Amino acid sequence: MEPVAVVIPAHNAAAHLADAIESVLAQTHQAAEVWVVDDGSTDETAAVAGRFRDRVRMIRFDRPHGAAAARNAGVECCLSPLVAFLDADDVAMPDRLMRQAGQLGSNPDAAMTFCAMAYIDERGRTIGDVVEADVFGSREFLGRLLVRNRIGSTSAAMVRRQAFLDLGGFDASLSHNEEYALWLRMAAHASVLATNAVLVKYRIHAGNISRDTITQRVNETSVLRRFDAEQIRRAIADAYPREPDHSVALARVFARRTEYPLAESLLDEIEHQGYADARIAFLQGVIACHRGDMVRAGERFRASLEWDPDLAPALNNLAVIEARAGRGEDAKHLLQRAVACIRGYADAAFNLASVIEGRRVEELRFTLTLLRSVLKPQIAAEFGAAVVDTESED
Repeated sequence: MEPVAVVIPAHNAAAHLADAIESVLAQTHQAAEVWVVDDGSTDETAAVAGRFRDRVRMIRFDRPHGAAAARNAGVECCLSPLVAFLDADDVAMPDRLMRQAGQLGSNPDAAMTFCAMAYIDERGRTIGDVVEADVFGSREFLGRLLVRNRIGSTSAAMVRRQAFLDLGGFDASLSHNEEYALWLRMAAHASVLATNAVLVKYRIHAGNISRDTITQRVNETSVLRRFDAEQIRRAIADAYPREPDHSVALARVFARRTEYPLAESLLDEIEHQGYADARIAFLQGVIACHRGDMVRAGERFRASLEWDPDLAPALNNLAVIEARAGRGEDAKHLLQRAVACIRGYADAAFNLASVIEGRRVEELRFTLTLLRSVLKPQIAAEFGAAVVDTESED
């Protein structure tokens, strides 16, 4: 197998960094290089990394530059042709490097591979459900990736160093979605592989929960707008050749680019052709929300629930509309259903706590996209004690 380097960005990561490093040093296919990039830490991160100085190399920034810049610096220092990423609070399974390097070795045209992952808590205990890796053919992967990011974490990825450098690495100007931007560039220029083996454990703790959803959405829109409409249409045609999936996928991408009239026209057109399902009605409701037409939005979310009574984001969004109309009890019951439908549903959990505790209805969160089947487990304290045991309520 080709030599593999591992790059670990670390900012104030002393609590978990040793676990991450030890998991890399215990690999069945040993890493040729292990780089810890201390991104301006003010805790004992450097001291923890220093305990492994015989086998780990370190780069230190005097001030934080962000995970993207830290990873880029690590890759630039590597000499190995393959690079695996691992965040400082995550853990690699012992056969991670062997399996991913073997994949890339057997597929020389592939620029990267990613794996399934499991969630763990602060103490390393498994929580939530496994995030599977969606395995698609190379022609269809870009289209699938445009619809949504299918790579659960940067820690799940191994890349060819030269491809990474040729494509400019991570965009350090983005505080969120910099990894998504790179995965899209990779998928547009080369094949991307995947394995459904769980090779990484992603740790959930208070320090890695991002609440800056506005910046996340702005950056996501910016990343998607880097593709012209014709590129998107070709990629979606490869990934979703049949209706109504084709038009729904296009509408989802254009809605994420905030091109709502175009997205709405696609949905209206297939509806006039006789297609109707929960996805179409839900997306129409989301677009109505963006226009500020809550009457139309409520009607469309109700229609989506007629097709799929357990469509959690429709339950959540309808609850927000009900709460803003002063129907708090109706909103509460809808949110209880949403929380019960899918584990880790942060918007619904936050909204339920807000309704129970009587917070301002203006703070309630809409969900503006269809959800993955597996969501990141949430820390209950993030939403307040009011969400405890909500599934047992009537």
